[in-house]
Amino acid sequence: MTDGGRSDEAINKQSNDIHFDEDVSLSTTENDSLSSRDLHLHKSQSSIHDTDAVLLTVDDPICLVGEVVGGYRLPIHDPHNEYYAYILIRYDDDFLHVTKAALEPGQNPIWTLSSGSLFFLETSARELATKQLQLSVWFKRKDPLRLTTLERLLVGQATVDCITLIMDNLNEQPIEVDVMPDDQGVTTTASGTLTLRFRLATISDQDFVEAFTKESKRRAKSSPSDLTRLLLLQDHRPLATLVTETDETNVARTSFVNALSNAFSARNIFHHGEQKVRVKPFPDKDDADKTMYLSPKQIKEETLKPSKEWIEAGCSGSVAKLYLEILSCHDLPNADVGEAMGNLTDCFICAVFEDAMVQTPVIDDELNPHWLPWTQRAFVFGCMHPASILYLGAFDFELGLSKHEPLGRVSVNISNLQRDTDYVLTYPMYKSSHVTERKAAGFIRIRLRIEYIDERKVLLAALCPRPKFHVNVYKEKSLKVVRYTCFGEYGDDNNGEKFDLIVMRSYANELLEHKDTLLYCIGDAMLSVIFWRGQVKVWDNVYIPLHSFVIFCSTAYLVEHPYMAPSFFLLSIAWIMLATNTVRRQHPSPWHRCPSFWQYAKALHHGRSSLLVQSIQPDEGRAVAASYEAAWSQRMEVDRKFAATRAQLIQEVSDFGNDIIHTKQSDLIPLDLLEKLSYYQALLGQYCKYFRFVKIIATWEESIISFWITAIFLVAGIVSLVVPWAFILRWIGRTCVWCFLGPHMVIVDALLHSGNNDDDEVLAKLIDSYRKESRLVRQRRQVAVKLKDIKQTLFGNYSTLIPSYNLSRHYDRPLSKSYAKLSRGGQTPIKLADMYIPGQQCFGVMIPRPHMAAAQHENEKLALLKTLDIIQRHVKAITSEEDQQFLRQVHHVIEDEGRGEKSTSFSLELILTPTLGLKESEHGKKVITKSERVMVVSEGMRMNRRSTLNHGAHRELMATACEEKLDGPLELLSDDDPPRFLDAFNSAYDIDECQERCCALAQDDLDGPHEAVEVMLSCASTSDDDEEDDKTEQRCKATIYFRPDTSKRNVH
Repeated sequence: MTDGGRSDEAINKQSNDIHFDEDVSLSTTENDSLSSRDLHLHKSQSSIHDTDAVLLTVDDPICLVGEVVGGYRLPIHDPHNEYYAYILIRYDDDFLHVTKAALEPGQNPIWTLSSGSLFFLETSARELATKQLQLSVWFKRKDPLRLTTLERLLVGQATVDCITLIMDNLNEQPIEVDVMPDDQGVTTTASGTLTLRFRLATISDQDFVEAFTKESKRRAKSSPSDLTRLLLLQDHRPLATLVTETDETNVARTSFVNALSNAFSARNIFHHGEQKVRVKPFPDKDDADKTMYLSPKQIKEETLKPSKEWIEAGCSGSVAKLYLEILSCHDLPNADVGEAMGNLTDCFICAVFEDAMVQTPVIDDELNPHWLPWTQRAFVFGCMHPASILYLGAFDFELGLSKHEPLGRVSVNISNLQRDTDYVLTYPMYKSSHVTERKAAGFIRIRLRIEYIDERKVLLAALCPRPKFHVNVYKEKSLKVVRYTCFGEYGDDNNGEKFDLIVMRSYANELLEHKDTLLYCIGDAMLSVIFWRGQVKVWDNVYIPLHSFVIFCSTAYLVEHPYMAPSFFLLSIAWIMLATNTVRRQHPSPWHRCPSFWQYAKALHHGRSSLLVQSIQPDEGRAVAASYEAAWSQRMEVDRKFAATRAQLIQEVSDFGNDIIHTKQSDLIPLDLLEKLSYYQALLGQYCKYFRFVKIIATWEESIISFWITAIFLVAGIVSLVVPWAFILRWIGRTCVWCFLGPHMVIVDALLHSGNNDDDEVLAKLIDSYRKESRLVRQRRQVAVKLKDIKQTLFGNYSTLIPSYNLSRHYDRPLSKSYAKLSRGGQTPIKLADMYIPGQQCFGVMIPRPHMAAAQHENEKLALLKTLDIIQRHVKAITSEEDQQFLRQVHHVIEDEGRGEKSTSFSLELILTPTLGLKESEHGKKVITKSERVMVVSEGMRMNRRSTLNHGAHRELMATACEEKLDGPLELLSDDDPPRFLDAFNSAYDIDECQERCCALAQDDLDGPHEAVEVMLSCASTSDDDEEDDKTEQRCKATIYFRPDTSKRNVH
């Protein structure tokens, strides 16, 4: 196989010189090439940015960034061994780049930034019009320990046409190129494809690749890297401290110093007869003397004061801002040994919201810790989705190999909170929110406020799919902290992979509980509707039977007009959702309520909702709510006892009447019982998740989603009232009966099942569907693998998927001691700290970046749009200029040949029409839209020239120009040997014989799926005389159609 005019031996020799070293040399080669390219890239891009893009000439340097995304069904020598693919890239004859080995072995490799997927192409518009990218696919096999390379194989080549790239695909869209097997390589039936992406490079691209290459050399990644700081420190602020991510040596040193300080200083003092305790973790630096010792009452008062500094965390979301202050914990269990000696829980709080994790400082030896206003306790989160969940977890900090002991957790649904309102919430913490029996492990108090930028935008954002959020950390101990905070002790993050008897019993109990609750709700609703009991509250303790009235009127009308059933079905769904919203809002406790449907509708219409809740006092509605919950619990307990007594009586009757007298055989416990139980546990878990999802929608726990479902059914039901259902249903019924139930179905059955190739057609459709689906799945996996690689490099190797929905069995509600009031945020603006915690959501196609870096890069890309347009025009002009120059050469040669006494010229047009890439011209003739090789051949002419044409317009232009001189259409040959067709011209006695021979040669040269070959042949005999009588002309045209099994020929 040749490459750029060189022999296979030369290519293999250069490949050996480049590749057959160890991987370290590959990295060195890549780094050197990137470093040498740095200055050129900055110069070329600076010239583009500093001057107007219109001044960009055809020879000015430009830089493209390319990405080798992955391969599919690449030819491989031995599929049973682990072969790792890598790609060698050349720009015509010049070495450009070599990737590292793919992350996974096999025929479907994926390259990421760590494996060298990115490369830069320095070129110009003129070079792009004449050069090509050549990719060589190599496989290597290593020893079992992956220390040395045992074998390397060149298995295929691929070519990228730069003109097609510039004109169509310089926009980060995936490009799939075919890999042709190497002549001297392996023999395989599958050629495979490579997926590439290209776009204009920016300065930030080069900075990123340089920092990434430097970062890839780091072995131990236990802290933020230079690459992380390059992408994140856009405003030059330092990163905030996370206690689980800091060096434990420094933590141990600080703890030791604090212990010595506490040993030689009093923990408690008496001041004016009042006992004061030493402030933890440290006093206020601005007033250390007064805040070194405070009384318990003063600590509580200081805790409720506004925080001095707020730390920004997460993405700067455009939907909302969430303000969180972690105030205190109470009645925590002691997780340390030596309580009598004062060794108590060393508590810290971890909070996870969307793509950010924040942590408070550790307070040593305290079961009732308070985080005071001068500590790191206040955080501002950017919100990207209005229904995101805030997760909080309390932990006991441990040094060494021991994990941080979890104490309890809680999840907060912010979608039910009112905007511009300060909430001081106290939650009980539990180790798990999924098991049946659980006990509170202390309490946590937080202060929350949410601010919406535009409430209409918030509601519309809820219609978009929820993004997947991953939080990465550097340490495995931190990973366990994040997972416990989000999922709890018996979380659903393992998807039922491990069997646990407690989880199994909880799932079964939950399903029974859903059944009982559903029966209770349906029974109570029917009794309330039938007996016209009070349902909707209008005044204090005044309820009217509104639902009974609506159902009575609706059913009365439906009985008389049964064809209106579809409309009433849609309206009934909306009415049920409105009824459950009413029940939820009439709950005695304000912490069980949610926003009303009309409140959301007003926000959607006006862009701003009214603040219905002015304040919530501590213990508001406590007594009524307690009696309500007690009555419900007592009712369920009575019914449970009744069911247990009934089951016991039935069992006694069964035992009395037992007439079984045969011997029972005891069965052994099967060995695969644990595997079966794990499967059934996972199955029950999936059912429970489905019921939980339906429950959070029906009970307005996810109130924004419930609003949209209600609104959609309500609008659809109202609109359908004017639909002529009687006419539609009548004709639908007639159509179904006459089309699918008549005696003509016998003929339909014969036509559908009489063919012999039905199985082959079904199999072909199945294979085609599989290929389309596999392509989409492959693209999703490529994006996921690349995103995982960049997030591991930026934020740590350990990743956790944050739950999009709060699919917990038990919902966490604030205690009655919680309270709320309208915010005075406009009067007391907050002060942002100098530190911040970056959001970990990455944006971008070829190079995923965090939010701020991605926004900066988008601005750079917008600045290059005009440059891209100029480059495309330059390439088009260069291609057109070469075509015109080629035509002039053709005309000149023809005129020289025409000066002879007599000459005969033949011309042949051979158009290959692939299955893909065809379009109909205005004249009804199929024209080629892909790039083809064009050759003009004329007997007696010493000219043999190839030119690449990329558009049908160019081809028709040349054909028209040639027809004026050659008296016939342009020959169009596809990768054929010209002498073979010349022999057909020279040895033919007449037009018909020449046509037959050329058609036979065209048929033999077909390689791949083609629908037809159109052969146009013309002959003209001319002389020096200008007499028209001496000029003769003959023309004929033949079209050969090829099919998989047969071929036929139609001659016109």
